[in-house]
Amino acid sequence: MSHEGILADTIENLASVMKEEEADILDLEKAVEQVPETEDASLLLTVIDREGTVLDSNTRYHNVFGILDQDAVLSSRSKLLSDVTESDGDILTVTHSEWSLPIIESDDSVTMDVAALPLDSKDKVLVAVMPRNEEGNGLQDLIENLHTFVMRVSGNPKEGFTVTYLEGKLAGKVGLSRVSGKGIPLFDLLPCEDKEKVTEYYQQAFAGERNEFTFKIKNYTLAAYVTIIPGEKDQREAIVSVQDITSLKQSENAVETMAYQDPLTGLPNRRMLTADLAELARNMHKASSETGLISIDIDHFKNINDSIGHTAGDRFIMMTAERLSRLESLVTVEHLKLYHLGGDEFVILAGGYEQRTFDALINYIDALFDEPFLYREGEFHLRASMGASRISSSTEPEELLKHADMALNQSKKAGGNRATFFSGKMQDEFLYSVRLENGLRQAIKDGGKEFTLYYQPVIDAEGERIIGCEALIRWNHPEIGLVPPGDFIKIAEESGLIIPIGEWVIREVCSQIKQWDAAGIEPVTVSINISSEQFQDASFVGDVISILTEEGVAFNRIQLEMTENGLMEDTKETLETLAELKRNGIAIAIDDFGTGYSSLSYLKQFEVQTLKIDQSFTRELTDNQGDKAIVAATIQLAKSLGLNVVAEGVETKEVSLYLKGIGCPHLQGFYYSKPLTPVLFEKFLSRPAQ
Repeated sequence: MSHEGILADTIENLASVMKEEEADILDLEKAVEQVPETEDASLLLTVIDREGTVLDSNTRYHNVFGILDQDAVLSSRSKLLSDVTESDGDILTVTHSEWSLPIIESDDSVTMDVAALPLDSKDKVLVAVMPRNEEGNGLQDLIENLHTFVMRVSGNPKEGFTVTYLEGKLAGKVGLSRVSGKGIPLFDLLPCEDKEKVTEYYQQAFAGERNEFTFKIKNYTLAAYVTIIPGEKDQREAIVSVQDITSLKQSENAVETMAYQDPLTGLPNRRMLTADLAELARNMHKASSETGLISIDIDHFKNINDSIGHTAGDRFIMMTAERLSRLESLVTVEHLKLYHLGGDEFVILAGGYEQRTFDALINYIDALFDEPFLYREGEFHLRASMGASRISSSTEPEELLKHADMALNQSKKAGGNRATFFSGKMQDEFLYSVRLENGLRQAIKDGGKEFTLYYQPVIDAEGERIIGCEALIRWNHPEIGLVPPGDFIKIAEESGLIIPIGEWVIREVCSQIKQWDAAGIEPVTVSINISSEQFQDASFVGDVISILTEEGVAFNRIQLEMTENGLMEDTKETLETLAELKRNGIAIAIDDFGTGYSSLSYLKQFEVQTLKIDQSFTRELTDNQGDKAIVAATIQLAKSLGLNVVAEGVETKEVSLYLKGIGCPHLQGFYYSKPLTPVLFEKFLSRPAQ
């Protein structure tokens, strides 16, 4: 007879016995005793209600169904219930052949034949299942050949847990003994590495809070999937299917290593630092009261990449990583970890130290850069800038890196090769700069309505008539008020906003020139300050010519001012840009001359028309012999090169007279006029010469 026929006969005989019982609660175990054919070792029996809830079952049922994917079990149970029908009072037996249900987290599955029969008006359904593997062998053979192992665990959190059944290939592989019938304490059988943690997992599983977890036995990482058997809460049972996930875990660890490790240096990377800071935040109550972070940047590292190549740059990064790794043996701290965040940026996270130890750590870092770096038989001397921050009562761990970076930025602004500790003032300055940057973006978006141009006259020293002016931008922030140029120009340059702001200035100057021309005011040349970011922009010359052409302003009515250092940043490109401007009749002045590092050879090649002597040399000119020598030499140099000269910062009559006496042709400064609004500048133009 087929499996389906055996099941149908068995289930009908068993149902007949159970219906004879008059008790409200059907007793499956008692009924089984009266039906000999149910003693088949592979027969699984259960009673379920119309919702699919298991009301009763034999032990073998849980041994198998506890290791199956529970979503698949619920789905098949629903299908079975939908097929169970009653017709004209006749109760029909439903059978299914070769249903296949997957084992939890496994490629294996259990094939079974199923029969179901309604029991009575109480909407209970008796289900009989006969599992069989591919060879048609019995249940025990099937379980023994699983690539997992199966346990039946009983007990409770207070009294502990006992294993009454353990079977499967994996058991022998990890060195476990098979168990059948006799209960063995869980940890007498399983030599787990972390018994406390595994006990906690089982307690959570028996409480219904967890149905899977991982644990380790020897070198194996195992995953346990728990199915609770309905019963008394004080003494519950569960079927636990255990799978070997060692290879999967090793793969995950390899991926994690790649995700959290810098490939160049092998050091932990930014993602690892972020994770460590988050962990530190979660365990603040356990952390040392002294925890600090040092952010490190190699000064002028770009010069290495640009001069000898990125391959050499990578080699220097690796040498730096090796040197910084020595710190752990040089200072006494509870915890020290080195990270490479990318480029030339390193971070050190230290915990459990005294204040003087943290200071010593910074000194050690500095000393590591004293020794020259050797590369291809050459010596290279590198220096580093550092920013340091510490956890305090008002500082969260996640803020350590942000604060250290603020301090690092201060070190770089101060010239590099130094360490700076974070202070609250830096935070205020940072927030202020963020506020200004956001404000600049909005001002540009609104068409520059918040910007205004002021004009400071340039005076002819001989007749003291106005021959030009310098356009100076002012910003009236809607909340802050008038923002000093020194506060927002640098932010505009660093953020790239100087490009659209510069375009606005050029257009506004053109508009003002046209208004003065329309009013019949004597033409003057207007100087416009240009940043290095604008000058290096590939479309700069084209944009200037386009604006002047659109506005209908003659090219010789404006002069562009650039600082020495700005012109020297890319000399080849600079020479080409200056030549193109000159060909189009646009004059160039070198602003703040004498404060930069331009060489006389380049000065001879630069297509410039004017040198503007920086006010730092004129402010104390009459009292400082050094300033007198520099100013006189600059005037003589300009004349010999056929260049015009303007002395800035003329604030007193004595300085004015001195400059006139040594032959300086043009003067600019508060002695003659402060920067003026367009209306006041018009009035100044009409004043008689002094």
